[in-house]
Amino acid sequence: MTRDPHQIKWCDGERDGHGVYAQYRVEFFKITTGGDPDGSGPHCGTRRAEWPIYDYRVCESSPKATTCSRWKRT
Repeated sequence: MTRDPHQIKWCDGERDGHGVYAQYRVEFFKITTGGDPDGSGPHCGTRRAEWPIYDYRVCESSPKATTCSRWKRT
């Protein structure tokens, strides 16, 4: 999360070939997903929501499974 309650930013800092993405919920609990644009490169994923972000989690996809952190409130 950033200091802006409408914005979320996430990065993949590992060069392991696994994709990283964030999911977040706003008022009305619609889940939105956004990926990291360049994997483990220097750029991070950023999304801006119309409503304040209520909670979020980060997920990692590998060939075997997808794992996600627990939902964290903002």
